[in-house]
Amino acid sequence: KALPAGVLLPSLINGFSLKAFGSSSLLAALTAANEETDHVLVIIQLNGGNDGLNMVIPLEYYDNLALARPNIILPKNKIIKLVQDSDEQRRIVSYLLTVIVNKVEIHNESDEVVELSMTYLDLITLIFFLHSMYPCYVSTKKIIRICTLLLQEKYEDKIKKEFIERAIDRFKNKIFTQYPSDWVDLIIFCGSYNIRLSKYILDEFVEKQILTENEIEIDPRLLAGLIIYKKTTNNLIAQEFEKVIKSNLARIHSKDFFKDPQSWWVFIFCNCPYTELDSIKLDIKTILAEVVRINSSTPNCTSKSRKEYLLKYLEDNNGFIIWDFNSEDYYKKFYFYTRSRTLFNADVLDPFELSW
Repeated sequence: KALPAGVLLPSLINGFSLKAFGSSSLLAALTAANEETDHVLVIIQLNGGNDGLNMVIPLEYYDNLALARPNIILPKNKIIKLVQDSDEQRRIVSYLLTVIVNKVEIHNESDEVVELSMTYLDLITLIFFLHSMYPCYVSTKKIIRICTLLLQEKYEDKIKKEFIERAIDRFKNKIFTQYPSDWVDLIIFCGSYNIRLSKYILDEFVEKQILTENEIEIDPRLLAGLIIYKKTTNNLIAQEFEKVIKSNLARIHSKDFFKDPQSWWVFIFCNCPYTELDSIKLDIKTILAEVVRINSSTPNCTSKSRKEYLLKYLEDNNGFIIWDFNSEDYYKKFYFYTRSRTLFNADVLDPFELSW
């Protein structure tokens, strides 16, 4: 007896084995046939057919998906989260961004271009997606480092600033959290590379936190970052910002200058070249003169000499913000260590270097 073609072909195509039909009743029926019939066995092999939006569901857009595909969307209580909102998520995000930044860094050292199995647009989207899953200060530094390396001249035919603008706008609700210290460097980076932020981002997330009714809660670092962004993108600094600076300088207690958090307004803005009001510089000069007078009348001790050194540094118009920061300053070599290298070999690394 000859085996029907429907049984034989799978053994010849793609290496399928007949053993798969060893105990099959279908195979037994086919091989037992004594006469030819008009019955036909049709074998269909489907490649793909996977519904990506039901396999990896973007939960932040679940309501929109439910409206667009009500008949096939999975019920929310049936969805399994790949990564839970926990410390596990932080570690995964940190590890993946570390791997990417170190890969790009290696190619930067050898002056080679990173070859990808995805488009550069997808790479930019991926790193901002990862960042949005656990936005923090260190992950902000990592995505900035990746972007600065990819914005070099050798990538000019592959990377467009619009890729970054699009990614920031797409994940804005996750990136711009209530903690400006986690994302203020992203504002400075955008200003340095003339990457435009949408009016919605500036109004809703940045300026809203600055022009608040309770000025004492304003973060001076955020204001400094926004001033840098606005000056480098050819926007005028609002007079409201200068009023905020003067108002916070007036709240400083000279007697407790080195313990008063308000003193950061002096440290940050004492050398700001973008404030056009001479009264701001005069206010800072008056504050420092008073603090010098108070410090000089205290008994000699180690802390007194240190304070004198710091005050002299500030009086010489030095500050803690590099106001003329530009893209060239980003090319200092960065190091980002994986979790295994920091947790299990913590004694061989300086803690200060862990995020650099």
